[in-house]
Amino acid sequence: MAEEEGSEKESNDLNEQDPTLIHYIKGLSRLQQAPGKDGYAYTALDLTNKSLERIDLIKQYCYIQILNLSQNKIEDFSPLSELKYLVSVNIAENAIETIPTLCNVHLKAIDLTRNQITSLKDFQSDTVANLIVTENSLQSIDGIEQLPQLTTLIASINQISVLWSRDMDQLPDLPLEHLELNANALKSLHGIERFKHLKCLHLRDNQIQDVQDVSMLRPLKFLKVLDLTGNPVSEAEAYRQNIIILLSDLSILDTIPIEKEEVLTAAILKQEREAAEVNSVTNDAE
Repeated sequence: MAEEEGSEKESNDLNEQDPTLIHYIKGLSRLQQAPGKDGYAYTALDLTNKSLERIDLIKQYCYIQILNLSQNKIEDFSPLSELKYLVSVNIAENAIETIPTLCNVHLKAIDLTRNQITSLKDFQSDTVANLIVTENSLQSIDGIEQLPQLTTLIASINQISVLWSRDMDQLPDLPLEHLELNANALKSLHGIERFKHLKCLHLRDNQIQDVQDVSMLRPLKFLKVLDLTGNPVSEAEAYRQNIIILLSDLSILDTIPIEKEEVLTAAILKQEREAAEVNSVTNDAE
């Protein structure tokens, strides 16, 4: 009986508190040993769809490592800089227009899908490796040079017409391995050759016109996966063979694994073309 009364009192006390604070308390999980201390602390917080406009209270939960703030009305997430143990944060479907500099030394992943971001130029982080900015209003990926640890960038469904709008010499050698730019407005891949470590490139539903445009990918010796589905170039005659000839290290093209028979067919086609060119030069000389 005493336990029931105590539980009821605790519930009543919780209901009398600030509704926002209640969201925080109810969203806590993953009780673990606190870093550098003998006690325990919650390390995950889920505040999905709580109509939040501000997150000032977040500072009180300094041990949070995994944070979900999706489906709210947040415009400013700079208070996250107070969370020195933060590793991953989901801020999808909010009202973010600019990305502040984040100094969280353990932050690796951030999801900003479906916000109102027009540029990455103000975003700086020495630790972020995975960035998702799908369904925003980006026109280029300028700014990623300020993310020296970036290995995965997903920026599909934006308005990106050029990869890089400034002097290419200003773009450092980044460790980018996975790049998704589906459903944008890319006509040229100028600048892509600077991503020397790229292994996976998704360019579905853009405006890449011909194989000559794809030739910008030739310096990318680690590229194994390429998706050009929905681009005009994918409708060209002998498209698949031409891409295999051009990018001999590819393993998957347009989600379909490249078979040994295709590689052989492409090699024969290449030899025939080279022989035809030699004959043409010989005939011209005569």
